Amino acid sequence: MSVSIRVIVADEHRLYREALSKLLQRNGFLVIGAADTPGELLAAATPLPDIAIISYKSTRPATLSTARWLKEHYPQIKVLVITLFNNLLPLNEFIRSGVEGVVIKSHADPMQIVRALNVIHKGNVFYAY
Repeated sequence: MSVSIRVIVADEHRLYREALSKLLQRNGFLVIGAADTPGELLAAATPLPDIAIISYKSTRPATLSTARWLKEHYPQIKVLVITLFNNLLPLNEFIRSGVEGVVIKSHADPMQIVRALNVIHKGNVFYAY
């Protein structure tokens, strides 16, 4: 019997957050929390997830500080950043902070998120932008 990968999702759009959670559950992931903001994400992180999916929006710079905080305090939690923006400057900042994955929402098909999580969970990186 395989162990499900525990995931938490933070995205400011409720529809996207719920749809992504359902997609992940249908593909064998255990969604243990969902939140609107990175701050709420941290409160939802009990028990600790294997992977945190956090949405980046340019008007919410706290996403980068949340990613850095997670990598500093919980290095075992892998981080996938999803965003609508393909500006390389903030994306490179995320990569330098140690996140394991970045996916541009507008370029990704639903199964790309599933593939990204599986790749990241195995200890590799996944950058699609």
